[in-house]
Amino acid sequence: MVLNQYILLCTLLLIVSCSDQSSKVVKRGQKSHPKQAIIEPPQSVLTISKHWQHLDHSIDGIVGVSTYKASEKLALLQPNEVIVAVLDSGIDIHHPDLSSQIWINEGEIPANGIDDDGNGYIDDRHGWNFLGSDDGKNIVEENLEETRIYRNFIRRLQRGEHLNSGEQKLFETVKNIVEHGIVENRMALREATLDAKALGNYMKVLKDKTGISEITTREQLEAFDSKELETLKDALLELWDKYWLGFSGIRRAIENANYHLRYGYNLDLNVRSEIIGDQTDDFTDQSYGNNDVVGENSEHGTHVAGIIGATRGNGIGVDGIASKVKIMVLRVIPKGDERDKDIANAIRYAADNGAQIINLSFGKRFSPYKAEVDQALQYAYEKGVLFVHAAGNEGLNIDGGKDNFPNSYRSDFVRKTDFNSAWLEVAANTGEIGYKFVPYFSNYGKEAAHFFAPGDKIYSTTPQGGYATFSGTSMAAPVVTGVAAILMSEYPNLKASEVKAILMSSAFRPDDFIVQKPSLKHLEPGFRLPIGFKHLSKTGGIVNAFKALELTKNLF
Repeated sequence: MVLNQYILLCTLLLIVSCSDQSSKVVKRGQKSHPKQAIIEPPQSVLTISKHWQHLDHSIDGIVGVSTYKASEKLALLQPNEVIVAVLDSGIDIHHPDLSSQIWINEGEIPANGIDDDGNGYIDDRHGWNFLGSDDGKNIVEENLEETRIYRNFIRRLQRGEHLNSGEQKLFETVKNIVEHGIVENRMALREATLDAKALGNYMKVLKDKTGISEITTREQLEAFDSKELETLKDALLELWDKYWLGFSGIRRAIENANYHLRYGYNLDLNVRSEIIGDQTDDFTDQSYGNNDVVGENSEHGTHVAGIIGATRGNGIGVDGIASKVKIMVLRVIPKGDERDKDIANAIRYAADNGAQIINLSFGKRFSPYKAEVDQALQYAYEKGVLFVHAAGNEGLNIDGGKDNFPNSYRSDFVRKTDFNSAWLEVAANTGEIGYKFVPYFSNYGKEAAHFFAPGDKIYSTTPQGGYATFSGTSMAAPVVTGVAAILMSEYPNLKASEVKAILMSSAFRPDDFIVQKPSLKHLEPGFRLPIGFKHLSKTGGIVNAFKALELTKNLF
């Protein structure tokens, strides 16, 4: 009976593989929700240094940001603490590598239920959670912004309102995105569910024949050399190669499709109204949220915080870029798209409570209240804050202020804002100069992106004392934030605009070389287009701590 089932399953797989070649083109299961960084296999840290972002090209042959070299050659003291606000999904403030680096609001007596410092937030000892209610509930999953915009248009049309030409164009755009997204994710869910069932059947056959009940690497499959297992081996290999990181990608593909159908594109869902119940277009309202800065999905934020300032609290952890930082935790990023109102309020909170740098490792395709977010950024800029923003992971040219919000373009997408002089847009690089120096996912732009920074296979902290290797411009931005924090610690009188100018002037500019043009279509045959690296950012370089500090030393 088992042998007949095995033959039937393999025959069906052969029929499917002949009729659907797309499975060889697209890798599913890279993420389980939109805001998750790209998860890399644990063994990837064995093939590179766990701290490669610190290395130096001339010494190590790896294009890191030369922090180890700077520490050794320049005798850094980092005498002054720098407050860095991390607007993200939350941070595990108890992680042994982070607990000593978390900002403390000394004006607030913990857990007494009183706003001791009078800043409008009760018991905000380490920051604030703008995704929570005053009774302790938290938003985890949220709609995508295009869904919220589409829903708003539908309601207006139902009320008999007329849309002007610009609104009509936007309505058609978001309608197309949401409706196509629903169809695509239904298909993806169906496919991944069938693949999960098939994998279960294949593994049952494998266990019956070999006693093996788990496959964790592709090499295990390749090692099967029995003629009897040849067909089963081919079936398992094809399923493995179809998903990011093999069989574990099937689960993430199912989670991702479920997220989009249940939350991302769900027009009937409005989690915000159920948990917080505020008016999301009322930017004068700042009295919502709670002090749970960890939240329920703090993996991304914890990883970002570790890149900036982890301290090897247990002796075996990771090195952050900067040692003298205090990380202010501002939870604003759910599984889904952030709200403009939360971003604006978090920026104002950071500025009012002494943040010198704000790390923004997030972005979205639409920003209906961009003007209000820009006002908050301008407010913080006038208080001397430096902004470091991730360029995004869609493999797109973001020149002109499109596809990745927030940004430093004005709402008309033509001129730059005043706060642009304190704004850094960061793309991601790998460690070795060559054709694949720029990872396929990184956004870029000769005008919009200022430079590159390590963002591929970055090892850092995760909740509950853990560590993991992630990739994304979300990882590149905190590398730059850390370098900026070292500069500000060594030279506390530097203005934000001066830090930006120094980092850009001192960027490591290798001799011009050709890289693959970033694109999410990188897996399609023949799509690896060449482009000169210098054309992908304003500086044509990579941020470098040693060069920046050396330049600053000569200036002062």
